[in-house]
Amino acid sequence: MALHSQSKDLRILQWNCLSFRQSRASIQELSKNYDVIILCETWLNPLDNATLKGFVIVSNDRPAGKGGGTSIYIRNSIPFNAITTYNSTHNFESNAVSILTSQGELLIVSVHRPPNLPIDNVHLQRLLSSIDSFKSILLAGDFNKVDRDSNSTCNLGDEINASFGQWLLELLDCFYKGILEKYRSFDHLG
Repeated sequence: MALHSQSKDLRILQWNCLSFRQSRASIQELSKNYDVIILCETWLNPLDNATLKGFVIVSNDRPAGKGGGTSIYIRNSIPFNAITTYNSTHNFESNAVSILTSQGELLIVSVHRPPNLPIDNVHLQRLLSSIDSFKSILLAGDFNKVDRDSNSTCNLGDEINASFGQWLLELLDCFYKGILEKYRSFDHLG
């Protein structure tokens, strides 16, 4: 689909809805005030009807089992492209869309990391690598708190009791510094 620049500001909502079916009426009411709605823990499967009036849905439902799932609803007047992202059934569920705004292309990514599972940097790095060609990224979702793995593949310092939020920020910083270094590694002529 061809993208055309949006002249107005995008109004975006992110919500960990803990069941689209149970939250549908509230989501439909809230949708009146937003252009993009990012949902986590939709608890849907591919056969569920998860439409919202006035919106197009891009969804990553669990094929089997309970819980999880991510969806992005885009107002039907806004052109977008669905983007393929890295998914790991046991560590990350995600989906993404790109929208051309007046400021350029924006990638919107919905992420759900199931609770009570160990996390390693590899899965998050694979997710980030699958979207690293975009300059503007909104990464939103439910990452669930975990204890940091001492076998980290990125040098994140010695503080074992760092909060998960700090760990995530440090990992993102480490990942994007690597990308910047990749682009700085060529000779500048003139």
